[in-house]
Amino acid sequence: MLQVCKINICYQTSPFTVYLSLLTGSHAQKQQQEDPCQTKSRVVGDIEYCDRYWECVNGRPELFDCPNGLVFAGKHRGVTEGCDYPWRANYCDGKRQANPPIPAEHCDWLYGIFGHETSCTRYWTCWNGTATEQLCIGGLLYNERARSCDWPENVEGCQKHPTENLTESTASNIGAKVSTEPNAETKTEQKEEDKEEEEEEKEKEEEEEEEVGISGDGAAFSSKIGDNGSSTDTSTSEGFEVIEATEATRKETTSCQDE
Repeated sequence: MLQVCKINICYQTSPFTVYLSLLTGSHAQKQQQEDPCQTKSRVVGDIEYCDRYWECVNGRPELFDCPNGLVFAGKHRGVTEGCDYPWRANYCDGKRQANPPIPAEHCDWLYGIFGHETSCTRYWTCWNGTATEQLCIGGLLYNERARSCDWPENVEGCQKHPTENLTESTASNIGAKVSTEPNAETKTEQKEEDKEEEEEEKEKEEEEEEEVGISGDGAAFSSKIGDNGSSTDTSTSEGFEVIEATEATRKETTSCQDE
């Protein structure tokens, strides 16, 4: 049976057996490496190095390295190829990284997030050795331990242009953007409140119009009634005078006929 060794990792081609030799005094401990071809995901992390993993290829296990600066996080996890930034979780507990850093301009590793050399408000995101400058806005500073923009009171000892953010943070669109616009839910609530106010104002206007109409009718009616209850309407008075004149003429005609 063929045994293959890589550094201090050894495995037998059939059946698949990988063990880690840990020298503790004069004793050697062995840890069994899980066979990826016996798992559902077909991918497993290396038992010694957190930036390596085993994948079942054509029915046989093969060893792979994560991109420089990343560590194995699990199949379909992390930022690329199942690998993630080492500080996002306890990926390397009890393990070490097999590959040394490959530095590039502004980048300690080919992949990662790193602080700026001369600024507390800026930082670099590196992807395959290409650095992109980012800027913290809204009065925030870059926290190298948290690898994110943070409040100044949480960033101690920064002497790289500590007041730079006061003039540049509001004038640049680089990096994270803090929006002051209301969200959709707030806008909807505001519209409903405005609509209710409009309806209330409309109802008040209708009530005022009705009150004005009733007052006008009462005034018109009261103008026709005198103090003694008799009608003061001019057209009605004229009608009474015509009736009285006609009645007087009829009486005179009747008197003449009798004579």
